Amino acid sequence: MKKILLFDTSIGTDNIGDDIIVDYCYKQLLSTLGKSAFMCRTPTHLEIGKTTYQLNRESEYSFVLGTNILKSTILWNKKWKLSCWDVAHLRNLCLMGAGWGSYTKYDVDPYTKWVYKKILTKKVYHSVRDSYTEKRLKAIGVDHVVNTACPTMWNLTPEYCSLIPKKKAKSVVTALTFYRKDVEKDLQMLEILYRNYERIYLWPQQIEDLEYLAILNLKFNVEILHPSLSAYDYFLLNNDTDFIGSRLHGGIRALNFKKRTLIVGVDNRAIEISRDTNLPVINREDIVFLDEKINKDLNIDIYLPLENIRFWKSQFI
Repeated sequence: MKKILLFDTSIGTDNIGDDIIVDYCYKQLLSTLGKSAFMCRTPTHLEIGKTTYQLNRESEYSFVLGTNILKSTILWNKKWKLSCWDVAHLRNLCLMGAGWGSYTKYDVDPYTKWVYKKILTKKVYHSVRDSYTEKRLKAIGVDHVVNTACPTMWNLTPEYCSLIPKKKAKSVVTALTFYRKDVEKDLQMLEILYRNYERIYLWPQQIEDLEYLAILNLKFNVEILHPSLSAYDYFLLNNDTDFIGSRLHGGIRALNFKKRTLIVGVDNRAIEISRDTNLPVINREDIVFLDEKINKDLNIDIYLPLENIRFWKSQFI
């Protein structure tokens, strides 16, 4: 029995998208490592301490589970609270589906570069979710990196995607992103959905999404789903619906439930992943074309780096 430490990016955050990421990472590791793995968890958003250091020393592997956790500076990185004491004690961490936080013109600062090279393992290859993240890591000397796309997508094989409907459903579930507001274009998106679907549902991935919805002051009804992953899964399982909205992992979750999906890209994450994998994304700047896309057959044809995924997983078998 091997002890495995998971740096859980869903603890201490109000973003349910992180629950989606961790859910798929855990399932993929479980299928790869099998019954020989005893998995322990520790947070990234919260402070850690001696217990985590001990688990890290005792564990065969320590995985950092996805999300846009990497940045050009770790000094103000709320997603990964690494103190100087943490850096001194942690070692041999392996990234799984990690991504760069945002586009930036700034180089990685010297301290952050040193930290990444110190705590990230050189024994196995790291998994990152897009080529942009791969390039950023290699530029600072973290060379053992392979682009696997996000683990939330690893089940979306061509055979699986062929089962996703091409024609629009009668209802649609949407999502907003409060921290990437664009009142004009988000309102335009919702009005297009109102014209094209009999019922509109909204799944709040964060509570502030509801506050943003109120600001939009809609003149039509949008039904609100309970803000939990279990409620969202139940809805997807029991309803004939499309997904069209700006939450990346809300859309990927819908794809995993064989729902016709179009993600509205509002930041670098969806756009970078779409460039690499053909994930169905429309840039919010092009929202005027959404009406046309809704009423055309939508072929979900995702290109997964299957060889890279197999290679990365084979290191732990």
